[in-house]
Amino acid sequence: MRSLPLFLAASLMSIGLVGQTPAKGAKAAKPAPKPAPKAAPAPKAGPLTVGDAAPALKVGRWVKGGPVASLQKGKVYVVEFWATWCGPCRETIPHLTKMAKAHAGKATFIGVNVWERGAGPALEKRVDDFVKEMGDKMDYAVARDSDNVMAKTWMEAAQQRGIPAAFIVDAKGLIAFIGHPGEDDFEKILDEVIAGKYDLKAAKAKAEKEAAEQAALEAKALATEAAWEKASPAINEAVKAKDWSKVLTLADAAQAEAPGLADHLKRPRFLALAATDPAKAQALIDEALKTPSVQSYMESAILMSENGLDKKWSEQALTLIDKAVALEPRIAPNVGPYRFNAVLHHDMAKAKTIWDAAKTPAEKVKLAPIVVAQDGVDKAWLESVTATLEETQKGGEPNPRAAMALAEAYYKLGRNKEAVTTFQSFLDFAKNAGAPAQFLKEGEETLKKYQGGK
Repeated sequence: MRSLPLFLAASLMSIGLVGQTPAKGAKAAKPAPKPAPKAAPAPKAGPLTVGDAAPALKVGRWVKGGPVASLQKGKVYVVEFWATWCGPCRETIPHLTKMAKAHAGKATFIGVNVWERGAGPALEKRVDDFVKEMGDKMDYAVARDSDNVMAKTWMEAAQQRGIPAAFIVDAKGLIAFIGHPGEDDFEKILDEVIAGKYDLKAAKAKAEKEAAEQAALEAKALATEAAWEKASPAINEAVKAKDWSKVLTLADAAQAEAPGLADHLKRPRFLALAATDPAKAQALIDEALKTPSVQSYMESAILMSENGLDKKWSEQALTLIDKAVALEPRIAPNVGPYRFNAVLHHDMAKAKTIWDAAKTPAEKVKLAPIVVAQDGVDKAWLESVTATLEETQKGGEPNPRAAMALAEAYYKLGRNKEAVTTFQSFLDFAKNAGAPAQFLKEGEETLKKYQGGK
């Protein structure tokens, strides 16, 4: 049910290494056409960019501070987009508060909540509770989007697919900056905008150049994904059949046809080599670690924590996780599930001790899908994990990842009818969220497995 790049992206997001994409799913929304602001002479074709008139400020409600009725000429604004589920947003908020205080009376900071999961009173309460929890760390005006108006007219129009994202609007009502508020030059740009010394013409030219480069990268990425969609079914079948010679042959052929598939092919290549030539498998890992980084350490650790591998790989994975934390201490609170996964693969008794020591349901929910995915877990533990996962589906807003794990747990326990019902709901959610075609195809195959029973 997973292709390595998508899984790694999700994994690295969860430890705060990359910006968070919309909760709605893997497909990025198409840019909405830019509306014509009242003060602008005419609407502009193409994406919203630096130098354009800022869209109207149309929020659903003010959660804290405000209200700010509109973006007025003669004033400078920072409009930042965030969500409760976004780890990097939480980390950025205190920095925005510091800047808001430093520029009090010179620039108005507005945090707009977008891309939330769910709807209704439960959602509104979650946003309110988050803002209350942040307290003085989130000390600027905060608003909620309504019907995705701000998400569409600002974020999607500017082709911003990740949060946090911020827009600096100058005193003429023009956008001076679009990007991550944590960028090194963000505050410098804001100071120059406030002082009226920012070279907007040069910034616009730079933004257009970067947009062209990004478009080229995205075209290349789309071509790579198309090549992977073509090659992956046969490769995945060979992996499933443990036909390692075929896996390597298919991987070599796929990369010869599409060199950009190298990252996609790491997992099948590693699994094949780990089973047939451990020395070459180690060489593959060593090559990936030639340039030490948090990402290379974590990607390799995830690879080496796969089911069915010799325990020496998961032991090495633990070492790499430690090295990743040493390089970037801020990820330490988020690597627990990865450590647990590695431990589970070579010392199940110790992993069970970690499970039993988890103090809150939330901690256990993070570990539960890992236990379900592991082969050889005893029935009593699996039933305990199943009960934990069932709680996530009661009332409020269901947890999609937990639902997928719950369906597998039901299947392993022989509760096939419940497995089918639960997984069908998950698959419907994935379809509505715009999940990739290959993911949905694999999901349909999983559903058939559940329908067929053991």
